[in-house]
Amino acid sequence: MWNNRNGLRRIGRSAGLDRGHSAMTLRSIDTTATIRSRTVTIATVLTRNCCSCRNDVSTAKGQKRQLLRLLLLYLLPVCIYLIFSSNELTQSIRRYQTYVDTVRRASQGLESVKIIQYLQTERSVTVKYLSSNISSTDQNLRYVYNATDTAILVLVSTQHDTLTELLDTKLKNVRHQIEVNSSFITTFEAAELYSKIIDFYMDTVITEILLKIPNNMWASVVSYELYTELQERVREETDYGCSYFAARNLNQVDKHLLYMEKAFKSDEALETFKDFIPLMQLNFSVLESLENIDKLGREVASLDDTLSVPVTFYYWFDNITVIINRLSQLHNSFGSTIINKVSLEREETEFHIILIGSLLCFIVLLTPLIIRVVYTTVKKLHHFLTRLNEKSRELNREKRRSDRLLNTMLPKAVTEELKRTGFVQAETFDQCTIYFSDIVGFTTICSRLSPMEVVAMLNGLYSLFDSRIGIYDCYKVETIGDAYMVVSGIPVRNGIKHVGEIASLALDLQTQISLLSVPHRPTEKMKMRIGIHSGNCVAGVVGTSMPRYCLFGVTVNIAARMESYGQAGRIHISESTYDKLKEFGGYETKERGTIRIKDTGEMKTYWLLGKTSLLMAKSSSRLTVAFPS
Repeated sequence: MWNNRNGLRRIGRSAGLDRGHSAMTLRSIDTTATIRSRTVTIATVLTRNCCSCRNDVSTAKGQKRQLLRLLLLYLLPVCIYLIFSSNELTQSIRRYQTYVDTVRRASQGLESVKIIQYLQTERSVTVKYLSSNISSTDQNLRYVYNATDTAILVLVSTQHDTLTELLDTKLKNVRHQIEVNSSFITTFEAAELYSKIIDFYMDTVITEILLKIPNNMWASVVSYELYTELQERVREETDYGCSYFAARNLNQVDKHLLYMEKAFKSDEALETFKDFIPLMQLNFSVLESLENIDKLGREVASLDDTLSVPVTFYYWFDNITVIINRLSQLHNSFGSTIINKVSLEREETEFHIILIGSLLCFIVLLTPLIIRVVYTTVKKLHHFLTRLNEKSRELNREKRRSDRLLNTMLPKAVTEELKRTGFVQAETFDQCTIYFSDIVGFTTICSRLSPMEVVAMLNGLYSLFDSRIGIYDCYKVETIGDAYMVVSGIPVRNGIKHVGEIASLALDLQTQISLLSVPHRPTEKMKMRIGIHSGNCVAGVVGTSMPRYCLFGVTVNIAARMESYGQAGRIHISESTYDKLKEFGGYETKERGTIRIKDTGEMKTYWLLGKTSLLMAKSSSRLTVAFPS
């Protein structure tokens, strides 16, 4: 017993610990425990995120729910894309059909416009025929009739157009009137008959084209209509001008007014078409020449001298004929440009349809594969999370065991500090109270017991002490044999309460030990010597393989001396403890006197007798201790 006690005191005498060396690293925690703690933390986070109560993937229901969520996460945007793409594909197909129909109708329109050009030529030749009555002109008229009839016949046979058949009927009616009344009908009347037919056919054909064209082609088709009308008005002005000037009588007011009306219509059509020239990609410089020739026609109409009319008329007629030919060429180019533009739009739409269709087919074919991959991945993930969950539970159990073991070796506050920062810094505590005790006659008692009986007795005794310490704000520092060391105010500071906690613990343990009997001697009660001292102290973690929380300083030595110089069944306290108890209040003490303490000198000490007033009991429970018989 004395050897054990001296060993404990040697620990206390190693108080030459400098405050400047108070920083102590986390060498006291085993590397395996650290890795295990961090692994448990990671596993706990993963488990909380992936294995909640409602989404526990370790169960079949949780796996199905998680798989359904992942599939919805993929299928929802895919379905939305398929809906929008299908809608876009449908619209593209409709546009493509519209462009195809537009190309067909534009081609038909160009063929119909050629009929208009044949009618315009027939009108010009008819006017010339009625003005001159020359046999060669009659042959030209027959040739033109045949050309117009052939064009109408081709158009009717290829397009089955009822409008063209109606045109053929009206045209034959006009020809019949002219042939029957060739001696009575005037050139103006004949030209007017042809103009009505041309206007009717032109308006009907252009209207049918405009009704079924895409919105982006509207400006081009309207421009083409205006250009067709311009060409008709120019040729109409030319035919009426030829009739008017060929009469060589400029004093006919009705014919003059009729010619000027046609001329003004030509000017109006020209001005209207000019607004659409920027939208076209053709060179319409010939229109400037047309304006100049129109001015010349007005000048001819305003001449009073009939002798100068032929010269000016022939100059006007030659130039207007050249311009009309140029307008006809531009008219054909203009129509081809529109068809090419529509064809280009059709090709772009066709490419768009192929692209969208290919993407839709690719997604539809790829979706089952992705679903299969997602299903396989989720199954593997579920298997991994299930194993992770099991390992996490195992790690949590090991962590709790490690924490319990660590808390038996170190104070809980120190353990938390180690986990949080990785090291514990040694500290100096200005106020604390240290308790030492041992069993009186422990060596004699052990000599009568077997080793196993000694272990059983100490285990029961220390279990009693540990249960009582848990009631107070105290920490058990060390046990060596029968020696017991307790401190209050370390590692958690508690002001002046430390002296009251240790005093109450000492009185409690003294009462508890007095109830126990010495093994094999039921009539003999066990007794303890208890020593208490208050002062400052240094505390820190010492050791690496088996770390301990140790106290260093003179206070430890004096507290041990108080125990060794005490008496059986009594609590020996130092003068500093007496002063703090007096300040704290509630305890009864008795002066022992001045005694010489080894390595310290003379000291005035006291006996702690009990409490002077009713203090609230920390606990009234008793622990029954079983000793071997």
